[in-house]
Amino acid sequence: MFEVKNLTVSYPDETCAPFDFSCVFPDGSLNNLKMKSGGGKTAVLKLMSGLFDVKNAKISGSILYNGEEVLSTGFNKKKLYRDVLFIPSFPEDAFFCADLQGEFDSFGIGREESKSAVERFGFSHEILRRDPLTLSGGQKRLISICIALTKKPRVLLLDNGFSGLDDYFKSVCVSNLEMFKKTENSVIVVSSLD
Repeated sequence: MFEVKNLTVSYPDETCAPFDFSCVFPDGSLNNLKMKSGGGKTAVLKLMSGLFDVKNAKISGSILYNGEEVLSTGFNKKKLYRDVLFIPSFPEDAFFCADLQGEFDSFGIGREESKSAVERFGFSHEILRRDPLTLSGGQKRLISICIALTKKPRVLLLDNGFSGLDDYFKSVCVSNLEMFKKTENSVIVVSSLD
């Protein structure tokens, strides 16, 4: 479980995003983190995942992961890196293999599990033979989420997770996320502009 209390991130130009943000993300939940553009969604998710670069920002408030203060200098970030998977706004930029099966392989996901995973997202297993660069942006995003769910993280953070998805694939994605949160009792947070 994550709990964010009175979180404010202040930048050198005196802007704050987010400002005094509080929220609880319980185990077994699918959460939509809605804020206006520039409101601090990415900062919240990166802080929760331990990936926020604090050099140019002042942070106040707290973030608790299973009761432990994430922002504390004594916090062991290895727990976050083991349990939390953060997918950035453009995960499709991270594809580097010649075909999609290679992408799954690079995460230790075998062929049968890969086939089953892509089929749950409405694709034929034949897509695993395709070069990721030939897919649309929405298809790349879905495959990124598909790979993430197959890794079975305790916490999944999706920055602008539904960007580029049409209504049909958005509903396919939400169905998969709903099923995952129930079977794995995971926390899922999706930042969204809608």
